[in-house]
Amino acid sequence: MLTSERVLAFYDPSVPLKVDCDASSVGLGGVISHKYSDGTEKPIEFVSRTLTDAERRYSQLDREALAIIWSLKKFHKYVYAVHFQLVTDNKPLQYILHQNKGIPEMVISRLQRWALILANYDYTISYRPTGKHANADVCSRFPLKIKDTPASTHPDSLVCDGVYECETCKDEIYTVFVGEDKPLLNSALISKMSRTDPILAKVIMFTLEGWPKRPNSVKKKAVSGDSSEEKEDKRPKVVKNKTISGDSFEAAFKPYYEKQTELSVDKGCLMWGGRVIIPTKMRPDVLELLHSTHMGSSAMKNMARRYMWWPLMDTEIEKVSKTCKSCQSVQPLPKKALPHPWDVPDQPWQRLHLDFAGPFQGSMWLIVVCAYSKWLEVKDMKQNTTAANLIKKLRELFACFGLPKVCVMDNGPQLSRSTEFVTFLSNNGIKCVPIPSYHPSSNGQAENQVLQFKRAIKKMIADHPGDITTKLSQ
Repeated sequence: MLTSERVLAFYDPSVPLKVDCDASSVGLGGVISHKYSDGTEKPIEFVSRTLTDAERRYSQLDREALAIIWSLKKFHKYVYAVHFQLVTDNKPLQYILHQNKGIPEMVISRLQRWALILANYDYTISYRPTGKHANADVCSRFPLKIKDTPASTHPDSLVCDGVYECETCKDEIYTVFVGEDKPLLNSALISKMSRTDPILAKVIMFTLEGWPKRPNSVKKKAVSGDSSEEKEDKRPKVVKNKTISGDSFEAAFKPYYEKQTELSVDKGCLMWGGRVIIPTKMRPDVLELLHSTHMGSSAMKNMARRYMWWPLMDTEIEKVSKTCKSCQSVQPLPKKALPHPWDVPDQPWQRLHLDFAGPFQGSMWLIVVCAYSKWLEVKDMKQNTTAANLIKKLRELFACFGLPKVCVMDNGPQLSRSTEFVTFLSNNGIKCVPIPSYHPSSNGQAENQVLQFKRAIKKMIADHPGDITTKLSQ
């Protein structure tokens, strides 16, 4: 019937085009139609295909976007260089793939690539409820059957696909995670722990199969007691066989619901854009890993935001940093007054600040700081801080990074008071700037880095004693 002349119409370039796309859990469907001036529509072609095994693990949002891209590739000869109306029953896609808006930053890379493909077409995207989207919906729900694949040997193979929880995996996960030696935090472990997390397991299911509507609290009169007393209707809201009660939704699902258009599932892990969402049981270990080198809260946040996310992550990172005994024991005193700042150099490695740290851990350490980029170089001087050894270390740095224009240093005997060292700087065209006596804050760039260096090494040694050279490299 769908392929007969009673239904189909011939393509006419003078009549406006309309493309309807839809996706189900098993297939994709699309219809291209003519929209006539009297308001009637006649289809030109129907398309449908079955989803591959990998595509079935896409989120519902991604499957709907895939239906659009696949349909446009099938109808390319009709719609290219012609304005047409694009219709979908997924409301978030109306905004994500809007013809006059940029794609959101946190959308996964797959949607970003598809948005580039859509940029080649002249279209107007619109939303139509599923109940009125039957022409494309029927194509997506009844594609050709695929060949039978061998059943999995897993006892719960019908549900254990990296999303749902099964008893066998639950035992394996518990044994691995609570062992003495903590396993590598990779995608396989995060996927297993996500299946046992009561919140993430449901969020992954909603991401793959579609989110239910957010329940509204409806007030009703109490059945018993005072008839004037009113209370909220907290009965569960059921949509598409999925249930979320009002209280649990507000408490647990709200952060994920607000990001539903940016969530995806990759290798069984829940992703927000390019960041993996860490399950609850793994968060203490991840925080410990972030704080292993005793970075401050700002540095820990910058590191964490590159790779991961979970609700209230920033608050938990700040708490770890503030409650660490090693960090608090070496906190610096507040500054008494701000010194007059140096002029900012025009380029890197133009002005260097030099100082010695030590004796510390059995050695003297040469601290060299670039005033422009704040790049730090630390050289082990052993017990030899003579001008000859200092020149040797600086010559190595200058060979790597080039000659500076100015060197700022204190009045040490091997620095500004050493004829050999001052001559070395002069022969290389470097200006020597000694700081005023009894005023070390004038060389604050180097003095501050001396404290930072000592504090970092002390904290790392307090947790894990070992080779100081390795800790310096870290």
